[in-house]
Amino acid sequence: MTLFGTNFLTGTQVGVGSVGNVAVTPTQPSQVTFTAPANPGQVGTVSTQPVTITTAGGTSASGSTLIDYYLAPAITSVVPATGTAGDQITINGTGFVNVDTVTFTDSAAATATAVFTPISASQLVATGAGGLATGAGTITLHTCGGNSNAQDFTITWPPGTGHPQHEPSSRRPRIGGTGGDVPPPSAAAAPSAARARCRTSAGSNGQSVPPPAGCAPSGPPTGRPCTHVPHQERPPDQGPGSGERVPPRGIKGSGPVPVHQRSV
Repeated sequence: MTLFGTNFLTGTQVGVGSVGNVAVTPTQPSQVTFTAPANPGQVGTVSTQPVTITTAGGTSASGSTLIDYYLAPAITSVVPATGTAGDQITINGTGFVNVDTVTFTDSAAATATAVFTPISASQLVATGAGGLATGAGTITLHTCGGNSNAQDFTITWPPGTGHPQHEPSSRRPRIGGTGGDVPPPSAAAAPSAARARCRTSAGSNGQSVPPPAGCAPSGPPTGRPCTHVPHQERPPDQGPGSGERVPPRGIKGSGPVPVHQRSV
């Protein structure tokens, strides 16, 4: 640590509250650097101590400069003990004062910093970090007191990534009696709208009219989908000749379409 001021002469020592004194040798009269002594008797998470400096000319005023001693944080449990990116993980322990970092470490020793919300000096809630390998990992946190212990945490597959454990039941493969996947129902088994449109219908005169070209009354369409337009008988003086008719709408005709002749 470095103190700044004036008249820092030889024979100087720095006093740290009830912790003790440290002898120092200033290299210039306006500042001095020292190593804070350990505080073995500390009980609380944070211990605030006044700092003074003493020279041949006297001792500085106490209370104008303060330093805080922090105990190292300790994690006692995480709930739940398994999770994936985005999960809310409750971390319990001691010394959670001024936490600045929560770190997830995966089985490959890769790390990721997590977003967290402090709750108290003994609890916080962290959001599972992404980009880590699944398997056994750990969680640690850091304060001014140092790093915590590494608490075990298992990183699991995120939902929706294909792992059967996390797939909704509607998306999991269905297992048949022989142990294989049950295939989805065949599309051919469902009623076909195109097939229904290709059935034989009756014309305006009550006679049966065959389906348009490309349709099969007893099965699915053999060519392009088509919509059948009931055949309308025309007087001899209207429309095409008696041996051809106009193709149904929606089908591009390639020539005359033969029709059944009706005896009068």
